Amino acid sequence: MAVMMQAAPGGAVFPWWVLYVVVLGATWGLFQLARGMGRRAIPLGCLAFVPVYVVGLFALPRELWLLVMGLSILPMLGSVAGSLGRGAAGVAGAGVSAVPRALRRGPARVMWGQPQPGAVLRSRMMRARYAAGLPADAQFVARMRYVSGIGDMTARPVDLFLGGGRLWVAPLTREAPPSPIPVRNVLRVDVWPELEGPPTLRVSWSPPAGELTSEVVLGAMPNLPSAEVDPQVRAVADLLTAAIAAEARQAERAGMAAMAPLTMPPPAPDLRACTQCGETVPPGARACPRCATPV
Repeated sequence: MAVMMQAAPGGAVFPWWVLYVVVLGATWGLFQLARGMGRRAIPLGCLAFVPVYVVGLFALPRELWLLVMGLSILPMLGSVAGSLGRGAAGVAGAGVSAVPRALRRGPARVMWGQPQPGAVLRSRMMRARYAAGLPADAQFVARMRYVSGIGDMTARPVDLFLGGGRLWVAPLTREAPPSPIPVRNVLRVDVWPELEGPPTLRVSWSPPAGELTSEVVLGAMPNLPSAEVDPQVRAVADLLTAAIAAEARQAERAGMAAMAPLTMPPPAPDLRACTQCGETVPPGARACPRCATPV
């Protein structure tokens, strides 16, 4: 840094547009990062002040240091705006999820072609999903090809989420809202071999009103290599099974903690009967109150 300042003591080391590229890139990147991380991204925005300010000193004349300082604050403001936008988008999701904050997905080679969870949670579609009832802390599981089992919804790619004690099947368009399946009603998650084509993922659950068991059938995405279809579907099934079991255990513990503690009735006093007349003798008395017979 000292060499660069000596090389151009009165002029700019970088072209002016380099500063603006850095400012815009840092501001937009921190804004998107904060939409996924929330307030945890604000310290990163504060740290971005230093490199942006240094680039500004090398790109603009030193007389414009106030302008450089103002531009250096923009990444921090972007992180603050992104965290506030995340909070406003998730107001509709009041459920509390028992799923760990980071779901353990399969190896990268197994989950080939699957979108990154952070990219899904930062997408514009999430605002409509939150407004339709998806919990704010829902965790992305996988993107699958929808086959059948949810009302009149036509076949289309869907995203699977876990949150608020439910498994959510969310289409990629706004034509249909996310469909929730309470995890306490899920009976099994199976990988079904098909006679023709790759295996499908079938989630079976029992509706609470006593109707017949329902199921949703999901297939691998069409662009998945044939050698990776079965491992990926099985990895998604294992992830769903473990996460649904964790959700169910957490909901059961929360329900038991919310139950009112049982209150035991006080023990009955030790009442005795007089051997002479049968009168009840009060506790602590040494003689019958009727006939004065010692007891």
